[in-house]
Amino acid sequence: MRRLAKIAALCLLPALLSGCWSYRSLGDLAIAMGLGIDRTPEGKYRICAEVVDFTKSIKDTAPGSKLVIAEGDTVFDAVRNSKRRLLNKLYFGNIQVVVIGEELARSDGVGDIIDWFLRDGECRETVTMLVAQGEGAEKLLATKGIDQSITSLELDNVITEDHKATSSTAYVEVYQAYFMLHCPGASLALPAFHATQNGEEEAVEANGIAAFSEDKLVGFLTPGDSKFFLLATDKCKGGILPVSSDGSGRPDTSLEIHDTKAKTSFSHRGGGLSFKIEVEIDAFLAETMADIDVLDDKAIEALEKIAGDAVGKDIERVVETVQTGLRTDILGLGHKIFQ
Repeated sequence: MRRLAKIAALCLLPALLSGCWSYRSLGDLAIAMGLGIDRTPEGKYRICAEVVDFTKSIKDTAPGSKLVIAEGDTVFDAVRNSKRRLLNKLYFGNIQVVVIGEELARSDGVGDIIDWFLRDGECRETVTMLVAQGEGAEKLLATKGIDQSITSLELDNVITEDHKATSSTAYVEVYQAYFMLHCPGASLALPAFHATQNGEEEAVEANGIAAFSEDKLVGFLTPGDSKFFLLATDKCKGGILPVSSDGSGRPDTSLEIHDTKAKTSFSHRGGGLSFKIEVEIDAFLAETMADIDVLDDKAIEALEKIAGDAVGKDIERVVETVQTGLRTDILGLGHKIFQ
């Protein structure tokens, strides 16, 4: 009996070592790198998928991309309807960005879109989300990047590196957007992009932050204001602070942000709540057009005070814009109270 059992086990081994049952070659896939979502005047979802173009030789150049357009009653319906124009179904295992048109974000919101991406088996929870200002998601994906032949890669690279270099927009992945939508006392903020003129051609460009109330877009912060939003929320790790060396108002000195720390606290006094945002910035004196003795401790201390006062006023201005202008809480102050 033992001998028969060993023989049966040996016979089963080849079946267990036969390889991957779900293997698919590149020729069987339409690899989507980005997905744009808009609304048609008739109320349907209109998707624009940027897929890798394998029809051209990539021996001497990087692989390019092509756009596939489809419509449907739901996002998933539109995605499947794209198969009517393709040999293979769209594959979302390598998708980099989800681009949502401004009009769709304002009228319908982004909650249902986020829900589908988290439910779908192929989509990754770390896909970057952004809002396309102006003409919509399709227009943005149709605009070629400067550094990458695939626009979706360009968008993703700009977003992931921005907080280290310019701090002009946010960096939010799909799972983080879901948490923001369902987090008590907090509101969603997504990166905003637009197509802009770059010499004789158009290029994609980060253009601030899209602010939401619940899941609907209510307005934008400029790239300049976005920097102080990121400072206040402890999400800024780089960028330039132009300041006036004598406090007159005209910037003549550049401080390069090396690192930042932010802390938000609140107190209850006289029947009202008072919030305190403390921001600590480590910066280098990177450029100056003023006559500053950089070896004089008092001169450096005076410049630090001027820069600190200027940053404080700008953060106060952005907080007021968010609370009274946009009437939303992307700063997450309400969540501090909830906690």
